[in-house]
Amino acid sequence: MKMYMPLVAAEDGVMQFVKQPGVSLEPGDILGTLTLDDPACVKHAKPFKGLLPPLGMPGVIGNKPHQRFMWCRGVLSDILDGFDNQVIMAIALKEFIEVLHHPQLPYSEVTAILSSFSGQMPSKLEDGIRAAIDAKAKIDGHHEFPTVRIKKVLGHYV
Repeated sequence: MKMYMPLVAAEDGVMQFVKQPGVSLEPGDILGTLTLDDPACVKHAKPFKGLLPPLGMPGVIGNKPHQRFMWCRGVLSDILDGFDNQVIMAIALKEFIEVLHHPQLPYSEVTAILSSFSGQMPSKLEDGIRAAIDAKAKIDGHHEFPTVRIKKVLGHYV
């Protein structure tokens, strides 16, 4: 496989190739060395020797409506499957009802889905769907999800 890779350096120097053009390379092979005219101009990385600040417990639950929805649904589903989780059942049920009434829930969920498909679907289609969502969000004050408009974009693209 032939590749051209530009090497951009902030300082002047002389490049000396270790490998000759046309030879096979293995991962990690050194292609060349750069000898700088003034090595003092480059800052060298130093190992971190301090202590990291306490970060606390990892944030497993996100703040976006679809993330809160997934957490609540998971907890309630586990309870319905027979796992005893009475400690957080009331909290999860209250949160579930709140998030179901959140006007941004469908927008948050479709944005997450589009993000996972980004790069796998044609950019023109993705742009059309995002434009339909953005246009509806700006026009409507009551946040009715633009299902019909997205269906038209999909139908037109197909």
